[in-house]
Amino acid sequence: MDLRPADETVYLQKGRDLFETGFVPPSFGPVYQIWYFLLSLVAPDPVDLYYLNYQVLLVGFMVSFYFALRRYGVPSWIAFFPPLYFLYSRIPYIWPYQALFSAILILLAMGIAASFRKPLHWITVLLGGTLLAAYVRPELAVAWLALFGIALLLLGWRQIKKRPIPGSEWKPLAVVGATAAIFVLTLGSPIFNSGKERMFAAFSQHYSLNVVEDSGEEINPWIHAEKIRSRDFPTANSIGQCVSENPSAFFWHIRENVRKSLQELGRLSKANKGFFDFPEVFGYKSATISSIVLLFGLAFFFTSKRVDQVNWHPPALMLIALLLAVIPSVILVYPRQHYFICLWGVILLLPFLLFAQRELRPVSLAKRKNWIGAPLAIGLCSFPFLLPFREHGVLEKWEPDLVMAKTIRYIRDLELAGEVNLLRSEAELEEYLGPNFEGFEPWGMDEGETFDEFMRENEINVVLKDTFLPTLSNLKDDPEFQAFLKNPESSGYLPMAIPYTDRSIFVEASLWQRSRAQ
Repeated sequence: MDLRPADETVYLQKGRDLFETGFVPPSFGPVYQIWYFLLSLVAPDPVDLYYLNYQVLLVGFMVSFYFALRRYGVPSWIAFFPPLYFLYSRIPYIWPYQALFSAILILLAMGIAASFRKPLHWITVLLGGTLLAAYVRPELAVAWLALFGIALLLLGWRQIKKRPIPGSEWKPLAVVGATAAIFVLTLGSPIFNSGKERMFAAFSQHYSLNVVEDSGEEINPWIHAEKIRSRDFPTANSIGQCVSENPSAFFWHIRENVRKSLQELGRLSKANKGFFDFPEVFGYKSATISSIVLLFGLAFFFTSKRVDQVNWHPPALMLIALLLAVIPSVILVYPRQHYFICLWGVILLLPFLLFAQRELRPVSLAKRKNWIGAPLAIGLCSFPFLLPFREHGVLEKWEPDLVMAKTIRYIRDLELAGEVNLLRSEAELEEYLGPNFEGFEPWGMDEGETFDEFMRENEINVVLKDTFLPTLSNLKDDPEFQAFLKNPESSGYLPMAIPYTDRSIFVEASLWQRSRAQ
């Protein structure tokens, strides 16, 4: 799997620099920021950190899914197949990866909830997992509110019926409620204040995407999102104002999202690889093989208790809460696939509960065996995931899909000295290149500004040419940019082709000479 900058890189940078920048707004996932900070203690290099996070999340999703199935009494040999199917689905390729992290929290909460029979107990467990997940994906705060409302209704109903509520039931719920209040007071609310601003920005971007896809305009919807949204909603500053200002355009956007939602759900479950093709989601095949061995090694680790009847209520209630959270985001913003990951996990889990059965072997005996076998299996199978990516030969010519990783490695190996001002189309790429790199986006050019003027104004001394850069609307018709691509030497830049990719880098001759002199 190739490295993808932009959004995921922002999360990485904010997590790594937690003590310097402080917590991000609640709508940007402070719990995910803490997770990245903890991983950065193991892998301080940003490239290694990116891949470590990705690999741990993939393994974590499979293990948490397996854990949940086993806790509901699904036999080990059946519980093995859904995580394996996950490897071959579209899910590992969906970016950014914070949705995968939130899904792990939800699955773990459902697995733990299976241990409780009293409704207030398992609802409290679901609330704890959903609270953490809400500070990873802000729309999940709606799911938390739904679960908390159900818990309050249950308490009220028992009061009406004058049924006693022991402290062992209401006190854990009160602790979770108090924790949520502390989160809101210290970190803020995920769905209010900054959450509303972020949702309106997402609405503008995806409304622009729908317009461009419908009209066939050859412009970048992300770059021109504000301009396109302002054409139909010139004074609106919120989604509510968009409804009142131009209801026909707003409800057209809603209809488009509903239509596309069914398509995206179908793509989500579709196998991304043939069964006999090793999915290379980890960047190298040894890690994929290790993940399969890991599942076999865990086959008797997460034991299920003896059950005569499966408790369907926790996953069913979680499904309802997630639907209440996901549907508004999908309809109002856009059916992006990462919105569906938590929902997909719960939907996939439910039919396998039909295979739940009474555990045949004593749990105590299984636990005794697990103290030796399970840690050994986890240790051996986790080892490949913890090694730096560049030590595994993933950048060789037989890995054609790792274009970004090869680009980063090549630029790093140039060892450019001094201040490097990089013109690139991939946002946040400079985060992986070194502290002396500063990135500039071509869509930052002012209207009417020429390519040469932009280069001089920002003192650009390195240009990264990929397949996207020449197609940008503000560059493709610029004669100065076209002349630069044809003959960079005349502008004082040295062209260098990046091996085994379709990319080139142009380095200012003076910068190259200074770097070689040092």
